[in-house]
Amino acid sequence: VHRDLKPLNVMICDDLPTSEAVKILDFGLAKIKSGELLGSFIAAQTTGLMGSPFYMAPEQWSDEPPDARADVYSLGVMLFQMLCGEVPFKGSSIPSIMKKHLTTDVPSLASKGVEVPPQIEAVVRHALEKEPEHRTESADEFARELREAMSLASAELKRTGDRAPIDPGKTIVTPAPANITTPPTGSSTAFDPLAGTISAAALQEEEHKTLFAQRELAREAAQKQRLADEEAQRLRVAEQKRQDEEAARDKERKHLEEIVAAQTKVLEEKLTQLASTMSPKTGGVDAEATHIQRAGMITAGDSLAGSASQAFPRVDVDLAPKKRSAAMPIAAVALLVLLAGGVVGGYFIYKSRSDVIAGPVKPATPVDPPIKPDLVEIEGGTFQMGRNDSEATEGPAHPVTINTFSMDKTEVTNAEYAQFVKQTNHTPPEQWGSVKPQAGQELLPVSNVSYEDTIAFAAWRSKRDGVTYRLPREEEWEYAARNGDKDNLYPWGNTWSLGHAATLDAGVGREQPVGTYPAGANRWGVQDLMGNVWEWTSSKASVYKGNTLQLPAQYQDWIVARGGGYSSPTNKVSGTHRDWFAPNYKNAVLGFRLVKAAS
Repeated sequence: VHRDLKPLNVMICDDLPTSEAVKILDFGLAKIKSGELLGSFIAAQTTGLMGSPFYMAPEQWSDEPPDARADVYSLGVMLFQMLCGEVPFKGSSIPSIMKKHLTTDVPSLASKGVEVPPQIEAVVRHALEKEPEHRTESADEFARELREAMSLASAELKRTGDRAPIDPGKTIVTPAPANITTPPTGSSTAFDPLAGTISAAALQEEEHKTLFAQRELAREAAQKQRLADEEAQRLRVAEQKRQDEEAARDKERKHLEEIVAAQTKVLEEKLTQLASTMSPKTGGVDAEATHIQRAGMITAGDSLAGSASQAFPRVDVDLAPKKRSAAMPIAAVALLVLLAGGVVGGYFIYKSRSDVIAGPVKPATPVDPPIKPDLVEIEGGTFQMGRNDSEATEGPAHPVTINTFSMDKTEVTNAEYAQFVKQTNHTPPEQWGSVKPQAGQELLPVSNVSYEDTIAFAAWRSKRDGVTYRLPREEEWEYAARNGDKDNLYPWGNTWSLGHAATLDAGVGREQPVGTYPAGANRWGVQDLMGNVWEWTSSKASVYKGNTLQLPAQYQDWIVARGGGYSSPTNKVSGTHRDWFAPNYKNAVLGFRLVKAAS
């Protein structure tokens, strides 16, 4: 099994008969096991070409061991290419090519502008079956089917743009005349043996993009995981603190309950003793308290003859108990009751206060005042967008009418973006190293944000302010940068001036605080439109109407950025210069500002 059949590996010797002239080269992959094939493309050092994913059978993209039918599939791709001039499955990246080989039906030759007898097309489609068991069994079988198809069908092949019949034998073995240096107009059956290969440079660029995307995904995942871990740790600490405080309150409560219980027991014992001494004496009074002795007095019943005086007889009288002696024990009991009530009441007062004080006190979280945008109204009008004397992507100049709108006076700062990150838990820019920028960098324009990040920020600010904010359209941005209908090349005029913007010529080496160059403002007062950081717009990459350039398919969903940055040379900074990037692209010189419709 060769495993790497492609036009580059099939050579034709001019000095041999046709039956012996075809030679197959490069059996380097024939000894590689199928499990080692992926990622093992062989580099041809003399041509700078690598691999041949356009010709690989579906089973070669998986762990299935290929057999001779894999080579038949490659032959089918080559025959398809010989008939219409291009391979059946193309793509801008290896994954996209692989997906088409695995899932997409083989396009018809008619869709490529070629009229081919159905018998021959059937041979091609049979060789390109995705399941090996449904595919042509071997190269001999493939040759036999092709001969039969040629004998049954007309050998005349036609392209829709060419009416002259083409000899299929000559398209294989006859070289192009030496005096023809340009391809014929209209459709052509000219065959490029290098077609369908991928250059090392293209693969390197693709690998770079893939690695960048992987790093971004890994970094975002790590950032989210770190934030989640920090939040989980904070919750664990808060829960542990709550449990410790609850345990301390329980311990204090039990201690107070024990004190109250002990004091209550002492009071009960004293009350019992006091009650036992307060039993009243019924049926009489204290003799001393009721004994009346009237000495030194003579009354009826005394001796009238001057005889010696004598005491009157003792008289016992029932009297009310003395109030003084009864009130004292009652007062004592009342005092003890008040003391007990004071102790119990004091406990409950202390308990209620301790529950309030000892509970988890949440300090008032300082709320940062929202950083409201400083918007400048841009009066609408008509201007000439683009220009004809610069890079091809900037032309042709054409009139565009803009409605009145309001634009941020400066680029969005780190300070405002930090509020967005804090309130939404959005991933912060990588260079911050935290959820907020480093001290002293709050007024720098936020950078290293993707188009997708800016859309999320605009939604957050819109919800906060009750106003719909968005990225400026490309034409709105240029209208502001060129002073509207004045059509200036720069916000300050038509001549570049140092000291008006942070660019490579200024030698600043990094982004500057917004508003550092007031002389660079446009006629409405909008600042930093030139330099500092590139600014995302909401417009997709495009070629202006009337421009003959063709936008590659892989760029059609990319987003336009404007204005240049602190590392941009002067010739890349103007009101008309354009560039575009993938929506998830991030760079230290890429930021944004927002606009809103007129009130």
